[in-house]
Amino acid sequence: MASALLPAPEIHQFLNELNVKVLQIMSDGKKFRCFANSVANPPPQALEVHFVKVAAGAEEITADKIQFQLMVSSIRNGSVTALHSYLNTIYAPVLFGEGDEAAASGVKQDN
Repeated sequence: MASALLPAPEIHQFLNELNVKVLQIMSDGKKFRCFANSVANPPPQALEVHFVKVAAGAEEITADKIQFQLMVSSIRNGSVTALHSYLNTIYAPVLFGEGDEAAASGVKQDN
């Protein structure tokens, strides 16, 4: 599906226009739909991902700084389930000193 996404005009708009700050891609696994500078409610059972430009000012996205310029968020099975999943698998291990993420961040485990 990646090769089908590449020519989408919304992706070019997001990458090339400084005033376009959000890109949403929704898919059912076979077809996709893109929205530039807007967000739509996904149909049931659809997966979606959001790309948000977070860089201050009107700054062009570059490969060497992309990790500071973009926020990526995906939602699966609804926003509440996605939030629970993020908290449970990403933030909780770091906050409570569990797993590889905590070791890499230098968080001490208390047992």
